[in-house]
Amino acid sequence: MLVLLTTVVTGAWAAGESKTTYKAPQVIYERGGTTAWSDADLASWTHSQWLTLTKESNGIQAKSKNGSEAAVYSLNLGDGSIVEIEAEFTLWSNTGRYLNANTGSYFRFGSIYIIENDQDQASAYSLDGFTTNTVFTGISGYRPSSIDGAASYYLTMRVNTATNTLESLAVAPSKGADAVLTLTDVALTNPDYSNVAIGYQKNGSMSYDQIELLKSIKITETKVAYTVALADGTMDADNWTIDPNPAAEGDKVTATYTGAKKVIGVKVEKKAKAAVMTTVTWNSTNVFNSAHENVKLSKWYPTPLSYEGITISFSGTKASSFQAYDEDDHIGSLTCYGNYDDSFTFTAPSGKKFCKIEIINNGFIVFANYGDWTRDANNNNKIVWSGTAANEVTLGSVYTDADDLNSIVFYLSE
Repeated sequence: MLVLLTTVVTGAWAAGESKTTYKAPQVIYERGGTTAWSDADLASWTHSQWLTLTKESNGIQAKSKNGSEAAVYSLNLGDGSIVEIEAEFTLWSNTGRYLNANTGSYFRFGSIYIIENDQDQASAYSLDGFTTNTVFTGISGYRPSSIDGAASYYLTMRVNTATNTLESLAVAPSKGADAVLTLTDVALTNPDYSNVAIGYQKNGSMSYDQIELLKSIKITETKVAYTVALADGTMDADNWTIDPNPAAEGDKVTATYTGAKKVIGVKVEKKAKAAVMTTVTWNSTNVFNSAHENVKLSKWYPTPLSYEGITISFSGTKASSFQAYDEDDHIGSLTCYGNYDDSFTFTAPSGKKFCKIEIINNGFIVFANYGDWTRDANNNNKIVWSGTAANEVTLGSVYTDADDLNSIVFYLSE
């Protein structure tokens, strides 16, 4: 917690934490309810050139054809907050393949998916990416002749990002109707709180239009409140006031002294949390496999990709690309023309930082040491980042070519 002091008077006081109290809920994004959709909203939802996003009379419509595409709205949530999402949407895609082939339309918050597949005429949910889904009944996945006759989904969920718990989730055919799916107090093993999205995932070529309609969405965040307290033994404590108190992460806090004594100095302290190290691995079991066939990231496919809570994004104008799985070579690949100012950026889940990243290839990686990225001294197939802990880490500046990816291992700390 960063406490900003805006007073000339000071004293011996300290910040103490409380994870049991919260600030008032704040609506951070709302459209389609009390606030109408506008043309400006189209720019805030990122997508590739292969997806067309339009404003319709009843929401925003994402339309794509032969590819896994999504319209993505990025979030910047606080550390350890409560997030509530309320959304109404229609999924109207002609998948041509069954759900067990990892194909369908979806709405998601990070790695939490609501999915529809018209071949199975089924709805499903997943809490850990698209592929680990579970079918539920009550809303038909049947695809009528027009989107106007398609079934709607009304979704509500509440997630505690401090404990990585899905506290509640409910899906109904409309607002006020009985829920056909309810989940409570489910631990999230690979959470991702970086964005919400509506789109389509495919496993194989298709020639039909895929259409998803987001009618309304409301995102509310309740930030953790930290109690700011005078340290034990502070003289003349009754003449100090602290405002606001409790305070949320990033709030400006003012300490004011109204007594007669002369104040000499101020010291603000926060007890450091014990370091907790976790690892996230991208490999053939979860990313570099046929479930993500032809999923690409490049100047032609600029929509960031998220797996296991980690997001990779691209910046540049050359032919750099990241591909999870190629239908011809059946490999993952990452080629970065950093010498032409192309770059890829890895973003950690909210509240976490990278301590180290390892990119491991099944063969030699064409690479030259640069900055905090180096080649492993004992393995020519591995490059390593080990800089100062950061929420974002960029791979660029040099030419990098890993054309048969074995894994990318992310080491994370709180």
